[in-house]
Amino acid sequence: MKMDKSNNVFIFSDFISLPESLKLKDSIVVLQENNYYTEFEAICKITKNLHGFWGIFRAINWLPPFLGNRFYRLFAKNRYLFNKPKSNCKIN
Repeated sequence: MKMDKSNNVFIFSDFISLPESLKLKDSIVVLQENNYYTEFEAICKITKNLHGFWGIFRAINWLPPFLGNRFYRLFAKNRYLFNKPKSNCKIN
């Protein structure tokens, strides 16, 4: 696991430690107060903890969930257009 060094809000982990039902191919998962959130709902939980310049992304919380999930799935499906794929993921 890798911890966010700025204010210890985020802890990063691989999918191995997740329940089998949450191991979605193209989804981010957020665990908060013993509740799991996926897709757009997870992104909304993350943006609520962003500060400074990055706080501007909190504006996406105004999107209705059905529309936010549609955008999330489109981005997740095409994520390699924005970022070169890596052969492995380095989480320390």
